[in-house]
Amino acid sequence: MNVGHDMMTQTTIYIILFFSTLGTVVKVGSQGITDCGCTSGCSYPPTPCVSRCITGRDGSFCQRRNIALGRSTEQTGSFNDTAFCPSPDPSFGRMLCGVKNSSLAVDGDADHNYWHGTCTHTVPHNTTARWSVNFGDSHVISHVVIHTDEDQPSTFKTFQLYVNDQWCQNWTARSDGDLVADITCVRALIGSNLTILSPPGPGNQNLSVLDLCEVLVYECSDFWFGFKCDKRCYCNNTSEVCHKVTGHCLSGCARGRAGADCQMINVALARNAIQSSTYKGLLCANSTSPQCETSANHAVDGDTRSINGSCSYTNSGQPSSFWSVDLEKTRDIHSFRIYNNKDHLDYLRGFKVTVDGAACYQADTTATPPAVIDFNCTDVISGSNVTILLPSALPGQRVLSLCEVEIYECDDFKYGLDCEATCSCKDVTEVCNKTTGYCRSGCTPGLKGQSCTQGCRGGHYGVNCSGVCGHCAYGSVCHTVTGKCPDGLCEGWWTGDRCHDCRKGTYPRDERCEPCLACEDDDCDITGTCLRGCRAGYSGELCNETCVNNTYGANCAFDCGACHNNVACDIKTGQCAAGCEPGFTEELCQNCRAGLYGEGCNMTCGRCASTECEKDTGRCPRGCETDFGGQTCTDCIDGRYGPMCQKVCGHCRYGENCDRVTGNCTHGCQGGWTGRMCLACRLGYYGQTCFPCGHCLGDVACNMTSGLCPGNCDPGWTSNTCSQGCPVGYYGDNCTSECGNCADNFRCSNVDGSCPVSRCAPGYKGTLCTTECPNGFYGSNCKFPCGMCLHNASCNKTSGLCPGGQCMEGYKPPRCHGGCPSGTIGIHCRHSCDHCLDLHCDVVTGRCNNSDCAPGWTGDLCMTVASPSQSGIQPWGIALAVLLPLLAVVGAGVALWWKCRRAQKDHSDQEMANVRRPPRQNTR
Repeated sequence: MNVGHDMMTQTTIYIILFFSTLGTVVKVGSQGITDCGCTSGCSYPPTPCVSRCITGRDGSFCQRRNIALGRSTEQTGSFNDTAFCPSPDPSFGRMLCGVKNSSLAVDGDADHNYWHGTCTHTVPHNTTARWSVNFGDSHVISHVVIHTDEDQPSTFKTFQLYVNDQWCQNWTARSDGDLVADITCVRALIGSNLTILSPPGPGNQNLSVLDLCEVLVYECSDFWFGFKCDKRCYCNNTSEVCHKVTGHCLSGCARGRAGADCQMINVALARNAIQSSTYKGLLCANSTSPQCETSANHAVDGDTRSINGSCSYTNSGQPSSFWSVDLEKTRDIHSFRIYNNKDHLDYLRGFKVTVDGAACYQADTTATPPAVIDFNCTDVISGSNVTILLPSALPGQRVLSLCEVEIYECDDFKYGLDCEATCSCKDVTEVCNKTTGYCRSGCTPGLKGQSCTQGCRGGHYGVNCSGVCGHCAYGSVCHTVTGKCPDGLCEGWWTGDRCHDCRKGTYPRDERCEPCLACEDDDCDITGTCLRGCRAGYSGELCNETCVNNTYGANCAFDCGACHNNVACDIKTGQCAAGCEPGFTEELCQNCRAGLYGEGCNMTCGRCASTECEKDTGRCPRGCETDFGGQTCTDCIDGRYGPMCQKVCGHCRYGENCDRVTGNCTHGCQGGWTGRMCLACRLGYYGQTCFPCGHCLGDVACNMTSGLCPGNCDPGWTSNTCSQGCPVGYYGDNCTSECGNCADNFRCSNVDGSCPVSRCAPGYKGTLCTTECPNGFYGSNCKFPCGMCLHNASCNKTSGLCPGGQCMEGYKPPRCHGGCPSGTIGIHCRHSCDHCLDLHCDVVTGRCNNSDCAPGWTGDLCMTVASPSQSGIQPWGIALAVLLPLLAVVGAGVALWWKCRRAQKDHSDQEMANVRRPPRQNTR
């Protein structure tokens, strides 16, 4: 049974271990106890982690650990950048300024933006900058990833890495955009700390700075190994952690595994086997004991012991014997191990092995084989069926006994006779040919050949060694994998991580870096063409042409100023050596003197708030002096005219401005004003604002200064200027007459005392509403007659109510208009006609109108209970006598009552409306 099968069949136990900082789920299985790096639990090949890895882990199975995360760090000084902190910008995100200490490089945040506050920064110095992290105990280290600052120039990104005092690797950024250093040590190193150095030099302006956003130091989790931690350990002791780089197991390989890193797989384990015959001894003829089992499958059951029930046997006395196993698919077969029967070692003398019928191996026919037989085929053979034979030519009883047969094939990514070689394919996921190591995708950079085992010849590197080394210093050869020069040092002006580029200010020409000519910032492309234009005084693609035609500056982009006598200016600075033409000033003779403007500086600035105007347009950038306006401050502002704009315009019509020189109003004056400049009041207006005169008697004009009327005021007006109406409640000449009683508290006319719409308050009438209503009438203008008050009393002249609300019999309070409703009689209509046969009685006497009393009643008013003899009328006769006249009366009565009721309601509504508006009491 193979190891993969063991992992699937063994019971899996999950245990939760809580450490000091986190809880880690671990799995107990066939290969030790493994911590799980997925947020969703454990993940084992071939199924990768379906969620994400916990902090500090990565890889398809989260099997790589960042052992630097949160560890103790130190560096050569911590820079305080507070004085250089940029201004806040909402679109920039967070901005953290201050001391950038060493622990920021192991905080788990690889943000490349320096101003987000997650990058460390050493103090710039002319000695080597140093940063280190301590892991606490020893680890196997081979892979380091460094995240750098995106704002830091590449010239400051040169690193030397050491594990304890052992050199790991050097790295130099290729460009400013090269932000991640992915570094593999020259060999696996064991140590408890990592140190990063950055020496000073010309590349970093003779200063050293380490600006690190995150440093990740990777080590394989337990039971994983390899530079990429992509291989599983397969140790015989399932609790043993194999070497994390080589995969070597001190306890040896697990059952079904072999090789230095246990990557050879026994492909015969638990496969189906057959043999030519099966031994049954006399003692086992009728027995089912396991010790009597001798079938072919016992040679592939994983049990290598030489005891009964663990080995295969064929019958004795056979002319020949064979044993065969089906490997289920074609495999590249080469390596074998056979566990011989220790009690019968001679049985296997002269055995032969074939693969799909092709000869693989022939044992010595004379020598006794050992207990464990290791051998290889004469050549690698591809096949799916392996057969072991005992030839018939050999004498004796030909019994074939095998305690275990192991047939090995290389694990994925291994190849060779002993599977000792590792695939070196360009596609790291490709499984190379397990015999030759051939890769369909080609070889990893730095290697070539059919098995990708040959290194690049001098001066070449990369995939299939197709890259050509750059110009390394001292004639040294570049790294065959990366193409980088030793220590990142280049020859002459060459630069870059592979010394293929010319330094800034130079360009390649004839295998040399020639200096750029007069380029701005000394920056040209590979042809020598200036990228940012030319320095002052030069032009052209190569900046090899001097300025002409009175031009100067970078790319000769500027015209010379007004130099005296038109002498050319300096081609670099633009200065006029002979001075300026009249009206111009400053060294470049391009600006007018103070107070002048125009192309020839011959025009005078207007009344600017400052002494300077724009030299091209004459505009005043800071506005005009008081009372001046216009673009050049030569016009008066609205409302001003005359010399120096000191005079104020009059009241021109439509609010227009007056003439800037004469002050005249072109379209006349505003209302109330007159004159050529609209500064005097018209007749009928007075005062500084020409306010209209009041109501002077006889429409006489008031005094134009004071507004006083020369005589009295018109009726209804008062005050010195006759502009105020009479006080409330008065009217007429001098406001001496008192108003009457107008309805709804309206004030009377201040001129003639009349009430609005000729309406008086209830209880009054007349033109001025001063006459009380005569007895028997009430309401506004006395237009309503009183009702039938008791004892013919007169009603209230305002409300129409009878005294005490008392009415004559047959009339209803409170105003005693109309008779009692049908079916009621008496004072205030309080009594009922219930005992009349037709329910109708006289409103005064109470007698029934049209019929006798109802059954059971008697007397004039039908108020006396009748004796039984007085009630001899048959019920149907009574009903008929009552019904016929009642229908006729009810019809006529209802029509009459409705008509009266309607008239009474209109009258009552009007009365109530007047009652709700009591007459206003005159006050002084």
